[in-house]
Amino acid sequence: MSQASAEETLRRQERLLRLVRELGDEDDFGQIQVRVNTHLMAALEVTGAMFLFMSDERELVYRVLADQVADKEARVSTDETGLEPCFLHGLSLQLADLDPSKLPWLERTLALQLSSVLACPIGPRKDGHLLVRGVCLVYNKTAGRPLGPSDVERLQECLDYVSSVLLPHLRAELERLKNERSSAMLRVTENLFSRLNDLESLLVEIMGEARHLTQAERCSLFLLERDTNELVAKVFDNTLTGADDPADPKEKPEIRIPVSQGICGHVATTGKTLNIKDAYSHPLFYRGLDDATGFRTRNILCFPIKDGDGVIGVAQLCNKISAHSFSSSDEQVANTFAIYCGISIVHAQLYRKVNVAHHRNMLSNELMMYHMKVNDENVLHFTSVAIPKPRALHPDMKSFHFSLRALSEEQTILAGLAMFEDLGFIARWRMGRETLARFVLLLKKGYRNPAYHNWFHAITVAHFCYVSCKQLHFPSFLSELEILSLFVACLGHDLDHRGTNNSFQVASKSALAALYSSEGSVMERHHFAQTMCILNTPGCNIFSSLTTQEYRHVLDLIRDNILATDLAQHFSIQSDLQKMAAEGYKRSSTSHRRLLLRLIMTACDLSDQTKPWPLVKFTAKLLYREFFSQGDLEKALGSKPIEMMDRDRADIPEQQINFLDTVGIPLYRIYAGIFSEAQVLVKQVEKNRCKWIKIKQAFDIGKMTPTELLELLHHDSDESSVTSQPCSTTQELLSDLLFVHAPSEQQCSKPEAEAVGGREATGFYLFQP
Repeated sequence: MSQASAEETLRRQERLLRLVRELGDEDDFGQIQVRVNTHLMAALEVTGAMFLFMSDERELVYRVLADQVADKEARVSTDETGLEPCFLHGLSLQLADLDPSKLPWLERTLALQLSSVLACPIGPRKDGHLLVRGVCLVYNKTAGRPLGPSDVERLQECLDYVSSVLLPHLRAELERLKNERSSAMLRVTENLFSRLNDLESLLVEIMGEARHLTQAERCSLFLLERDTNELVAKVFDNTLTGADDPADPKEKPEIRIPVSQGICGHVATTGKTLNIKDAYSHPLFYRGLDDATGFRTRNILCFPIKDGDGVIGVAQLCNKISAHSFSSSDEQVANTFAIYCGISIVHAQLYRKVNVAHHRNMLSNELMMYHMKVNDENVLHFTSVAIPKPRALHPDMKSFHFSLRALSEEQTILAGLAMFEDLGFIARWRMGRETLARFVLLLKKGYRNPAYHNWFHAITVAHFCYVSCKQLHFPSFLSELEILSLFVACLGHDLDHRGTNNSFQVASKSALAALYSSEGSVMERHHFAQTMCILNTPGCNIFSSLTTQEYRHVLDLIRDNILATDLAQHFSIQSDLQKMAAEGYKRSSTSHRRLLLRLIMTACDLSDQTKPWPLVKFTAKLLYREFFSQGDLEKALGSKPIEMMDRDRADIPEQQINFLDTVGIPLYRIYAGIFSEAQVLVKQVEKNRCKWIKIKQAFDIGKMTPTELLELLHHDSDESSVTSQPCSTTQELLSDLLFVHAPSEQQCSKPEAEAVGGREATGFYLFQP
């Protein structure tokens, strides 16, 4: 080597060392590349230089051309550049080595015509092998000269020097890009999830974000309609379709495509992303739309949007802006983005359904309240009329043997007001007369008209509570608020009863079962909800004067009291009730007061069993009419009703005896165990049981059908019409039994009682007033 050559080599190395020192002081990876490019352009006498680095997604990433730094990195697949030998084999390439079909990409990217090119790999060495991390590309030697072997040596020498600085910064840059993409996806997700309340707005936002993430020129989004097996364009060419206002030029008619056609149909059917580099050469592409509009579709990225059950939509992106076509990185971004799209679309659709259901429910409530709205004249009438004393309505108003079924409907409203006043509720809780009148009238209107569970049942249950309060001295056992909750719960405990029991609601999969079956006590929860609905109706809140704490407490008590009318709950606490009665009631015990409230509610609910026989047989007739009506419904639905509900099979007397033995008599014995004055109720129930035993004997002898027995129960004869002559037929025997005084305990012989009472109870749990 000559002295001149040695000196030139030394100067070149000094320049490289100075460059490395300068690069060490630079933190910006873009500016580092600019410095290296500038050095190479001067050292090799070329018009430009650039670096392309391999990303984690196996794509080439570049951002700097010569001394120009772009705002955003660009990406391209290796096979589009023709630089595969550099990355696969670590070879240096010149213009003659490149695939001529790949030159257009380079010339388009560099915005010039290439006369010479030199590409050298860069990367660390391991065990003597180069691990390629990127390629340095220099192009167009000045004066049109070719790039020769000496240029290859000098480029490789430069890369050996600067790689110690470039490669660590490259790793940091790739990590930054990865974090930037993650942050961008997080921002996109947050943006999407903030729009779940508006599906159309969400779809527009989805496509806007998709275009931004992939640098696409246009976008369209189709949702799959499974009923019609069509793809419906909700966003087409960046514009919302299906406008409510046809005059809005920004919105277009809804577009529908059969799921079996086109690129979108293929993606919807296969569930796989389709990346089309050249749209016009693809067999599934329909260019008629381009011909009609003048738009030219160059490339397409179409990806599915899925939920847990499969494809719910398809997004189609057209024309990559910053590259010749969509890259594999764009595919990865799209597929990741699609996951969040699927989640957000499903939740937006669910939100819409819930919102629609909410508004429908509001309309239903408005309709219900419209039909339930009480006449203002009626409210004014019952507000202005003097509330009568209870005994002015009937002399026996405060007696257990009396039933409000003897009154007219208007008299029952007055009876309700009279009981509120006589119990001291109006004065104690400062209830407005108009509010109370509207509340009671709405309660009455809230009851449907099944045979048994109607307004008359509710008011008689409330009447038994009233009589118990007066005769059994409730204030010595319960607080004022607890007594108030009992009485109001009695009035509302069967609101909107449909004449069918909980088992029927669950078996028929009714709307009520869908709402409440997971919690149990389907009908009882509905009755409480309806009670709350009336209380929340303007002008009906009789608890408006209560403090916040009192208000919450009374509502909790009403809920628990109404739920207690489910006999399943009564059976679950029966042993606790018996223990409380045996050991003695303690008012200071919270658990005892809770148990007592439930006991009273059940006793009130079943109080028809404590009435004189004429009333008992009358209510039995109503009850079985309702039972048989449910049985008929079950038959119509293709189910076989249980015996109690079947008008062809029901053994009415035996079922009544079983019910009294298993529920009625034990219940009122516990009741009398706590309230000694209630012993009269036990005696009356036992007398009624003896009556059923006699009927059972005649029923079995005469082999009567349940319908025939109901006809006798419907007979309106009174006791005076029954003769003392011997009965010549079974029907006369039954008629005689139905309308005479109940037999005494001595007349109901022990063997007979044991013979029937000893039978195992069947179906009693279905008696749920």
